[in-house]
Amino acid sequence: MDSRSNAADRFWRSTKIGYVEWHDGTGYDVDAVREMTPDERDDVVRSLRNRSPGWREVEVYGLVDTPEARAALREALVAPSAETRLHAAATLYDLGDPIAIDAFVAKELATVTIIDGMTIALRLAARVYDRRPRPTGELLAKDKVPHAIERYTSETKRIVALLDQHLSTREYLEGEYSVADISHFGWFEFLRQVGVSFSDAPNVVRWLDRIAMRTAVARGMRVPLPVR
Repeated sequence: MDSRSNAADRFWRSTKIGYVEWHDGTGYDVDAVREMTPDERDDVVRSLRNRSPGWREVEVYGLVDTPEARAALREALVAPSAETRLHAAATLYDLGDPIAIDAFVAKELATVTIIDGMTIALRLAARVYDRRPRPTGELLAKDKVPHAIERYTSETKRIVALLDQHLSTREYLEGEYSVADISHFGWFEFLRQVGVSFSDAPNVVRWLDRIAMRTAVARGMRVPLPVR
């Protein structure tokens, strides 16, 4: 007789990812993981390690956080997908693991693409570096590290150039306005707001301006401002 709990059943059902779940970025049922018994969580980790890791598996490993789950996270640091590697690094960092997150992100910035890892890479870069206002608008570490500054600057320019080329034949990332634009807009608009020059990327500027003029986006961008 199957003694698996309702929570375990819910979790395993959630791992059947179809096109809609994949397209919408729906993760596994992590609430179900929280409700499982320790033995069931251990079984989940063992079973998931038989799969090629993705960000969904990484999310579960970080939640379970057992020695085996930590080992699975370290394995994910060398996964084929840049997005998976970066999610694994971020999770280990948040768990207090002594990972050299700054060097890891700098290295991964050379491999990310618009569809694989760019969003998480920019998010991590923003977290790692001190975002106190500077006259030049630069994002600087508390201690200046010339190699890191040069690497982040050059990789940012490379990514912006890549996006500009991609947008040379379309108005939005996928042709029509989609979740791809929504997820990337904030990070590139953030770069623009802190002073990164887009003078050599006119297509990116038009894309940012086009999205910023959308009613919902414009309303959202006003939220952090003081109410007068």
